[in-house]
Amino acid sequence: MARARGGAEPDPERLAAIAEQLGQAPRAVAVTLRDELVAARAQIDAGLAAEDLIAVADGAHAARNSALMVGARALLAALRALETAAENAQLGAAREARAGADADLAHLIQALGDLG
Repeated sequence: MARARGGAEPDPERLAAIAEQLGQAPRAVAVTLRDELVAARAQIDAGLAAEDLIAVADGAHAARNSALMVGARALLAALRALETAAENAQLGAAREARAGADADLAHLIQALGDLG
């Protein structure tokens, strides 16, 4: 697994703002977003294994939304590339994009878990 880049971690201020808007503790929001990212990663990986690019695109979109909510900028471009490749039925490019997102995705999931 490659090393995560800077900017793959959640922005504490954004997380606190989301929590305040939802009337929840930041820890609860972190756990929810972590769970959403874990589910999205599983959907992406299952879709790639089954060559189901609709599932891959849906999973990448869901992961991108969660990453965007907490300001994990480094991950957004990789997830967008994954989503675009899947939408364009480019399985090889989707697999490459997934590999490129691996470290940052794992890092964000871990960081959110550490906050929860």
